[in-house]
Amino acid sequence: MTDSVRLWHRGEIVEVTDVPADSTVLAWLRTTRRSMGTREGCNEGDCGACAIALGIPDGRDGLSVSVRHACTMLVPMLHGTALITVEDLARDGELQPMQRAMVDNRGSQCGFCTPGIVVSLWRLHHDAWASGRTLEPEEVRTGLSGHICRCTGYRSIVEAGVAASAFPEALLDEGVIVHALGAIARDRDLDYAAQGTTYLAPATTDALLRGRRDRPDARLVAGGTDVLPDVPGRGELPAHWLATSRVRGFDEVRRVNDALVFGGGASIEAAWSALAAEFPTLERGWRRFASPPIREAGTLAGNLVTGSPVGDSAPLLLALDARIVLANVDSERTVPLDDFYSGYRQTVMAPDEVVLRAEVPLGDVPLDVRMFKVARRFDNDIAAVSAAFALSLDGDTITSARVAFGGMSATPSRALAVESALVGGAWDQAAVLRACAAIESDFQPLDDVRGSAEYRRRVAFGVIERWWLQTRPLNPLPVDETEVWTFA
Repeated sequence: MTDSVRLWHRGEIVEVTDVPADSTVLAWLRTTRRSMGTREGCNEGDCGACAIALGIPDGRDGLSVSVRHACTMLVPMLHGTALITVEDLARDGELQPMQRAMVDNRGSQCGFCTPGIVVSLWRLHHDAWASGRTLEPEEVRTGLSGHICRCTGYRSIVEAGVAASAFPEALLDEGVIVHALGAIARDRDLDYAAQGTTYLAPATTDALLRGRRDRPDARLVAGGTDVLPDVPGRGELPAHWLATSRVRGFDEVRRVNDALVFGGGASIEAAWSALAAEFPTLERGWRRFASPPIREAGTLAGNLVTGSPVGDSAPLLLALDARIVLANVDSERTVPLDDFYSGYRQTVMAPDEVVLRAEVPLGDVPLDVRMFKVARRFDNDIAAVSAAFALSLDGDTITSARVAFGGMSATPSRALAVESALVGGAWDQAAVLRACAAIESDFQPLDDVRGSAEYRRRVAFGVIERWWLQTRPLNPLPVDETEVWTFA
């Protein structure tokens, strides 16, 4: 067991013993470490101004580098990592290639968002250099989807990202960093306490379950991407935390027999990557799920447990007939995702339970799986309506159909009447009309700031029609030609 937070930063191991466990990395960097280049913008993980890079030993004498939002991380989450801020990228007072490219391509005006953008571009450059390739414009655009710039616009920034590929990488001394981090045991519990706050990060599943039982006042946290943005300006963070991030094997994604199995700590990025590998039509939806820093920090289990009616994962996993395995110290149980939500942001989880894993069955019958998301922005936005469909055809006859919607009711839900109206019939325009009529039986749409009930009803009709256009037996249209991504 270790009771201090230790990390590598600015060329040395830093030991933290007196910072409250509920302090965000952003606050700590600016007030204690004086890393003022890490900016405070939205404080909700949306704008990207506070982007930092984290390096975690990859077991091969190197670092696995990811970008995170400092405002959605607690200081104890840094334990055992290498922290890289924008100040750390320069060498001996000289700009590194990505910084120089931003200057040469006029990628910055007011400069407020620039440090976070540079960190994300540096990470992209770092990964591209390590694999011996150059950055393409689309890769840069995707990598910047978590950043908001209202001065320069994005063309010059994308050009800077591509231009930097012509320069050699300003590499970190990864061997030195890994050696320094080797003294920090990653297989031990972190039990940190300071100024009346606590943070327990167990290393085993058994210890996690005991912590859930013995510390009922502790807030369960994985990546922090939901609970931390929920607080600024509206209340105080909990004083006591129980984290899943250090549990060995908890983040695994694997195929077991006829199912994809996602550990309770599996990241959104890893989970959706595996889903898109099984169902390539999900690739575009995966890229529209939040931003890379959120996908890499947040977990699939956390996205499901939050119970948001417009969460991106739940409709898809409902359409795929997923099940959730819950556990406490004494037992575990399996709950179909259909039965997991009991009300608005409420689930059937008991106070002493955690999500052990999520399972998606992969049957013998081929399924065509599609998802749609309608939102105000293309990137990094919350849906007004989302939908997912799993369809099986025998010729032009529907043999099975699972349909799920988000944003149409207080919980993500199956559209059972729609399914009943479809199965056994031909997959034609008449089926579309039957499905649209059945929507009225399934939902009384929400009416809120993201869209009126009538708007949501019409969007649902449009999404069903587009689903048919993509999957009809004769002359189906490509995915990109039939998806509607923004408000009319």
